[in-house]
Amino acid sequence: MRFNHGVLTLITILIIGIVILNNIIALPFLLIYPLFYSRKSKTFAKILSGLLYSFLIFIFLFSAFVKLIFSSNKLLLQKSSPNKKYNIVVIDNDQGALGGNTIVELEKIYFNSIKKQRIVYIDRWGKSLEIEWIDNENVKIDENIINVNRKDKIDKRNSL
Repeated sequence: MRFNHGVLTLITILIIGIVILNNIIALPFLLIYPLFYSRKSKTFAKILSGLLYSFLIFIFLFSAFVKLIFSSNKLLLQKSSPNKKYNIVVIDNDQGALGGNTIVELEKIYFNSIKKQRIVYIDRWGKSLEIEWIDNENVKIDENIINVNRKDKIDKRNSL
């Protein structure tokens, strides 16, 4: 199936947003994207689509370079839930001159080895957090109670 270059231009803009949010998710889009080009499009649409695809590749490579060179993650703490179905992982994300974040991820464990991760709490870089499991489904992070079944995310980076 081939798409018109106008449609591909809109898809490119969408993929640029995905690249900015997460490089790994965008990689398959970058690899299969050229397969959908149509040969029966106007020259202007082909040029615009090609320029946007080139810009997309540049953004992908630049963001991957910045993340690899200027960012480092260090595991600070890992605590399992009382029933061992969940882990809370505290990560120190150092971004050099940009500062960084203290990230708390919730890992759901399947078959004792497969982990599904999601961020549940973000704070300023270097912040020490007090973490305690209340029961099998609730964890207390600095006076904030997070239920593992809800998709809540607490962001304290901009609070005083």
